[in-house]
Amino acid sequence: MYGCVREGKTPQMSGDAYVCCFDIETQNKITDMPGKFREDKIKLLDISCASIVKLPAELCLDPATRERAMEMATTTTYWIDGEGTQSMQAMCEALSGAELIVGYNLAGFDYLTTKKYFARQDEFKMCCEKTLDVFSRIRDATGTWYKLNSLLQLNGLAMKTADGLQAIEYWAEGKRDVLQEYCEVDVQQCARLALLPELSLGAGRMLSNYNFGIASALVALRASSHVSGSR
Repeated sequence: MYGCVREGKTPQMSGDAYVCCFDIETQNKITDMPGKFREDKIKLLDISCASIVKLPAELCLDPATRERAMEMATTTTYWIDGEGTQSMQAMCEALSGAELIVGYNLAGFDYLTTKKYFARQDEFKMCCEKTLDVFSRIRDATGTWYKLNSLLQLNGLAMKTADGLQAIEYWAEGKRDVLQEYCEVDVQQCARLALLPELSLGAGRMLSNYNFGIASALVALRASSHVSGSR
């Protein structure tokens, strides 16, 4: 799908540094959860499934090789009742091993729900520290809350196949194949967006890769590690 292959159908990346693009789906609506504040409600949500696109980090550094990065990527979906390589534990291990984690509104949604699945909270905190939240970066740079679908459309990328509320219905109806396809397409398209050299916001306005992109985030992360290591 969209140039990405599911894990197990191609050779692994031989332990090389990788970037994880991450997205979850939940079993319930936020409004169904008890609590006074939105953040507290989100924390109570249970994951139905989560998908990770694992991209070779070196191919993410140059916009010229972004299509190659997607071709070499693997996509894995993890389930709340999954076992082995499809379990929540395996999901946490994949995130922990990534050089960089990328997503859309991870801080405001996905991470609030995901935190409880980590056996060690120090590992979760490390994941947060190496995260590029495309949504919050664009929001902070522009003052506007853009929906992922809007940005995909503005940049000539295929749009999402459904939405989060439909994903909840898929889970309730036992439509796992449809749910998996939705989650995987969603995270793959988020990866494609974050790999762009610049981002169109419409009306001729362009946003620098510095504000949203994987390439800039990786360079900054590596530079930061070098500075810290030279103290």
